[in-house]
Amino acid sequence: MMKRRSFLKYSSAAIASNALMSNITWAAEPGYSGEFLLQVQVRAGWDVASFCDPKQDESINHWAASNTIQTAGKLQYAPFANNAQLFDNHHDKMLVINGVNAYTNSHSAGRLYNFTGYNGGGYPSLSALFAAANGADVPIPVIYNGGDFFTQGIVAASKLGKDVDPFLQILENQSPVNNTKPFLQEQQYSLLQQFNQRRYNNKSGSANTLPKEQISIADYGRSIQPSAAFANFQPLLESVESSETSGAYERSYNFEDQLLKQAKFALLAFASGLSVSGDIVAKGFDTHDDHDNRQSVALSDLASTLDYIWVLAEELGIADRLNVYVASDFGRTPFYNNDAGKNHWAVGSNVIMKKNAPWAGKVIGSTDGNLNSQKVNRVNPTSNNDENGVILEPKHVMQAMRKQLGIDQSAAALAFPMKVDFGDEVDLFATS
Repeated sequence: MMKRRSFLKYSSAAIASNALMSNITWAAEPGYSGEFLLQVQVRAGWDVASFCDPKQDESINHWAASNTIQTAGKLQYAPFANNAQLFDNHHDKMLVINGVNAYTNSHSAGRLYNFTGYNGGGYPSLSALFAAANGADVPIPVIYNGGDFFTQGIVAASKLGKDVDPFLQILENQSPVNNTKPFLQEQQYSLLQQFNQRRYNNKSGSANTLPKEQISIADYGRSIQPSAAFANFQPLLESVESSETSGAYERSYNFEDQLLKQAKFALLAFASGLSVSGDIVAKGFDTHDDHDNRQSVALSDLASTLDYIWVLAEELGIADRLNVYVASDFGRTPFYNNDAGKNHWAVGSNVIMKKNAPWAGKVIGSTDGNLNSQKVNRVNPTSNNDENGVILEPKHVMQAMRKQLGIDQSAAALAFPMKVDFGDEVDLFATS
């Protein structure tokens, strides 16, 4: 059976640095019983007309010449890529928000707005905000896999990538790759542990410490204690790997796909007690040419991974606590360019997923036949094209999500208020 190191090899060596235990992270017994947040960055602009905001117009979508829009529950989706697997199996978990206008065609500005709720910069990502509010007692509050991710100093984050062998070697004193010797000799390892404990004892025994310093000393004391979360990780991993190799899953997945691997690590980190929040990054969506083929591949990977997330969450016993937020920089133009591609379009969609949520299984917001945003009613946002309503923007989505996740009154959230005018709030999670 694969070793834990083999699974984690796609995380970066940077996680092994002292930054892992910097700021406000520390080792602790896994006692977190709250919600989890997984943020999916669909990097570079997805074509929502071929996903969750379909248009039966072959000048907009070539698939419309031979296929028709499909329905799952109350949701409509495009008969494209691997969409059916996702929508047919998980439409009851999905809140689709169409017509979200980022008012930009710039990749960086679009990502900034969609994942922080503020396009002026200086705000943390939603997943960082969530971790700051809920992850104080876990070893790695939030993990991310590249993309655009912002902490603004409110929480310590660990970036993943392709190789965390050094992290495991330092953490557990394992043998380096292609070397039979451990990272440190056992005597050296023991001396370091003794030094850390002696240093903590000396600091904590001092009577002349200020309140802030006392907090730092207490945090340091926690950081040098071994965490059961790391010990929990391996048996969970081995169980999941056994399911993979035994063909236990009803549907087939590409377990070597990088996006799926990111999701797998994040969910295992949640279930083991390591983390409460994470970002994964889906790539391949900047399709200025050969749009249909390239979006088909990228959307297939995304849909398959989103389906797998819920299958694995059930296996790990965390499906009832999981929140998934899917968004992109913006959308793609309603018409093809001369290279059979589609360019940047400020209007796109967001998808929020939650099991057994009373607000799931429906669509909020809409676009016209040319993918222009239509106004929604502020109180009943399923009432679309309301001339007295408001155009949905990422700030409305972020404000509503903060409230739904229960972090809107946290100290971190209050330090970064959403710039939504009074009276323009939209209740995206209304159950009527």
